Amino acid sequence: MMVPFGKKLSIGTIPNGAIEIEDPDRAIDSVLSIYDGKRTVEEIHRLNVMDNIKKLI
Repeated sequence: MMVPFGKKLSIGTIPNGAIEIEDPDRAIDSVLSIYDGKRTVEEIHRLNVMDNIKKLI
């Protein structure tokens, strides 16, 4: 389970056992949210780049 909050990303489901990662620009969250074990690194990069372009338009 991933929960973005503030400028951090909390990963884990065990009470008091989650990992908190500094993620101010949501880069880690954007990669992990589309990683399904089937996509290649290139596909994930392309999806993130296209998403960023859409936000700029």
